[in-house]
Amino acid sequence: MNTISFQGIEGSFHHEVAVGYFGQDHKWLGRDHFGEVFDDVANDLAEFGVVAIENSNVGTIVGNLDHFDRGDLQIVAEVYLSVQQCLLIHPNATMDTITEVRSHPMALDQCRGYLRNHSAWDRIEVSDTAGAAKWVMDQSAIHVAAIGSALAANVYGLSIAARSIQQDATNQTRFWVLAKQSGGMQAGLTNIESKKGSISFVTSHDSGALADALVAMKANGWNLTKIESRPVPEVPWRYRFYCDMELSSKSSIPEIVSSLNSLEQQNIIESSRVLGVYPVNHF
Repeated sequence: MNTISFQGIEGSFHHEVAVGYFGQDHKWLGRDHFGEVFDDVANDLAEFGVVAIENSNVGTIVGNLDHFDRGDLQIVAEVYLSVQQCLLIHPNATMDTITEVRSHPMALDQCRGYLRNHSAWDRIEVSDTAGAAKWVMDQSAIHVAAIGSALAANVYGLSIAARSIQQDATNQTRFWVLAKQSGGMQAGLTNIESKKGSISFVTSHDSGALADALVAMKANGWNLTKIESRPVPEVPWRYRFYCDMELSSKSSIPEIVSSLNSLEQQNIIESSRVLGVYPVNHF
């Protein structure tokens, strides 16, 4: 039995991903903030962590990239979850009694089209979708609806007033499974479609350094799928680049480290790190 840390509480989408990936027989450690999940794994309070990194509608949770400075963590799997947002109400409530809706800001944004049809409802942002569902039940709040998963409705005994209210029927969120070392648990994987890698690097302060780095990645056969920049806190106006890329089945962490070291020797980049080489899974 492993301890799995995740943002939120039981019934959250993070919990749904954790159960889908690892199975039921584990100790769940729900946290209020993403940084605590990174800390749990870095400090050996949990063997694995589960964090959302991007939603297909809203974009990247860029702050989660910054948390990699909390310890020597590795991404050991990527999981795509088809997000089905539901409107959850107290069993004694009706749609006519609702005057307020609560959920995580990202969930509210994902459902903005549906909520435009209920413009009289006050929108309250909270830290977790499942936490909003639990609050409605704990407070017997027949005037408040929550937006969350069908799993949250089941866990906390709420009624589902409307299903699939997200803006986009293809709405997905991708999650990273974190561990201290690569090669994490493979139990629960349902559909390994491809292999990806994630790296971070800081370029030299020379003209065209980023372009040179990207050309070298292309020469290595790395198919770049995403790039983000984040400030380097200790050096004002310098940036660290985070890249995700599709890899061949034979790619490995040592191979990527060697390629990045070569770029450093050529003074194209100043520092780099491999965040993980991992399988991609769909639930």
